[in-house]
Amino acid sequence: MLLFVAMPLMAQTDYWEPQTNFTGYVGTEFNYFNGLKGYERDYSIALSEAGFLSSYQPTRDLTITGVLVYRPNFSFEQMLNELNAQYSINNSLNLKAGRFLTPLSPMNTYYYAPVNNSATLPMIITNHEFFPLNMDAVSLNGEVGEDIRFNYNVFAGGFKNSLYQGSGAMGFFATESEYFQNQRMPAESLGYDMITDPNESLQFGGGGYLGININNFISLGAGLFSSDENITTTSRLIRFEEADEFDFDGIDMGDFDFSQWEVHDDHYVRTSSIESKIKKTSFGGNIKMHYSSFSLIGEYWQTKAKLKTFGFNTDLNLKGAYVEISNNFYINSLGSITPYLRYEYHSVPEIGASMVSDNSQEYYRYTAGVNFKPSFETTFKMEYVYYEYGSLDLGGLVLSAIFSF
Repeated sequence: MLLFVAMPLMAQTDYWEPQTNFTGYVGTEFNYFNGLKGYERDYSIALSEAGFLSSYQPTRDLTITGVLVYRPNFSFEQMLNELNAQYSINNSLNLKAGRFLTPLSPMNTYYYAPVNNSATLPMIITNHEFFPLNMDAVSLNGEVGEDIRFNYNVFAGGFKNSLYQGSGAMGFFATESEYFQNQRMPAESLGYDMITDPNESLQFGGGGYLGININNFISLGAGLFSSDENITTTSRLIRFEEADEFDFDGIDMGDFDFSQWEVHDDHYVRTSSIESKIKKTSFGGNIKMHYSSFSLIGEYWQTKAKLKTFGFNTDLNLKGAYVEISNNFYINSLGSITPYLRYEYHSVPEIGASMVSDNSQEYYRYTAGVNFKPSFETTFKMEYVYYEYGSLDLGGLVLSAIFSF
């Protein structure tokens, strides 16, 4: 509130006509997967995304921005992607306060459907395992130089991580880690489900980003993010064949009261919630190249986390990377056509083993698609995605139509 009051008073006194901008888009999506388990159907069509973006510039140096993005099954707080004010002292020093997209990844700042090539975003961005989508924070940022430009961003504040919050017509995207974990360790066997509601607790964290742009040809950047120790709740389906003799992860279950447990096929079955404390630090780098109509973008991220559960202290390691290439062809009578290819690598801990070992599950995703833009307001996307995960390989088709206004 102090920033909102103070910033206009600091503005320049020369004449300025306030400027207001409002725009938005609506995206529909069709998904089809061959062999997707645990879903009622292999296909679905739905309104997958609807965004409303506004900005108000009451003075030359002050800009207020708000972005609301509707997605099925998201709460209003999750839909409010941005609501912030930025005061520009000069190009090299800006002060931003409020809710904004976490400024650690070029792809994260091009999060919205009309402004990125693909119908699906990289898992580094959608799964939010390395850094949150957005934060309620304060940021100092700026850029210096001309042909060779350096940019920086330092920020700190609070966030509610939308970890594994499903998106797309079927709600499958952003849940890949959870899906493959559950297929490898199905619900009827002993193990964990993934985090079920990670948005209950407010977390605090901060980080920084430093980048360089050379003649608009190549950009390089590196980022760091760290969060405080926070409590997360995990749901877990536990199944015992002989409860009074079973020893789970070194914990003697003989003293447990199983009178409230369900019995299925001579097994004790119960879903319980476990609170875990986790503290993590993420770091990564990115590259972006643009020459004529050809573009390449890639990122690598790694998270070091410390997990405390049941008295165990475990070091966890997450890794993710992708590289995407595209080439834009402009045809006067048709508009813009951009084919693209993307390769992704993802490695996350096996949740069922995380308390006693550092085992990990690794999978890959390959994406091939085309972006067709007959006009500025209309975009059509078609792509095929293929997940490589041993005997659980999975392929799917994504069609998307986006209308902007």
